[in-house]
Amino acid sequence: MFISNKTFERDNSEAHEALRLLIVGRFLLENDLIKPGFKCLQRAEQKALLLEQFSLLNEILQLRLQYAYVESRPNLELLIDRLMANQHKMQQEVKFQIAYAFLRVELQDIHLKGKIVDLNRLVIDTIGKYDISLRQLLSFKSLYQLLFIANEYATIHQNYALVLSFLKTSDEFITKQKVNSVHHLFYYLHILYYLANFNLRNRLFHESLAYLEQLIAGCSPGVFIGFSFIYVIICSRHSITITWGRGKGTCYFTFRDPTINIKV
Repeated sequence: MFISNKTFERDNSEAHEALRLLIVGRFLLENDLIKPGFKCLQRAEQKALLLEQFSLLNEILQLRLQYAYVESRPNLELLIDRLMANQHKMQQEVKFQIAYAFLRVELQDIHLKGKIVDLNRLVIDTIGKYDISLRQLLSFKSLYQLLFIANEYATIHQNYALVLSFLKTSDEFITKQKVNSVHHLFYYLHILYYLANFNLRNRLFHESLAYLEQLIAGCSPGVFIGFSFIYVIICSRHSITITWGRGKGTCYFTFRDPTINIKV
């Protein structure tokens, strides 16, 4: 309990800030401080929506609905629509986590038995089995989980051509959602790592370097992201050597290209 309390005290993440606003908002409403209470809930809702924290958003919306009778000019229909739409997203997220658990178990079976399957078809069939709309649900977290599975699968078979089908969808998503990446930095940086790695392993060096540049740009001083794998050395004006990997998985390549200029 002491550790959890101290961790919560030190954690300044936006998710915890939204939770704090919910707690304060509930306290204020319970003590008839209506205006500041709803102001806290509105800020909490904005943060939870931006962070795709559907469970937290559900609590916020339910609390707003509970106290709607004391709010000046409440729009009940709009509030109920937002609550129902969010609950649908919650259900989809739960289904995705069930599918993810199934895929992880299947991945373990692949690892132990060494069987080769069409990963793209396995993912599509599994998602279809649980009636999940990946296009609607795709988020930084769900994309990270899919790429994690793809990476493990390719590593088991030492064949990264098996995961090429994930590149286009992933690139389209992070390009479209880049403006929101600052709110999902952990998942965003890991997604960039996986994409850089997939391209590198398939000898798509220019594409890999493009993701590396984004990854380096996203790593602010002092940010710990849980892995250390990139060393970029400018050997000369036209030659670049990249050391890439962790432990026994480290690999090297050098090539010449006068159009590339990376600064670390």
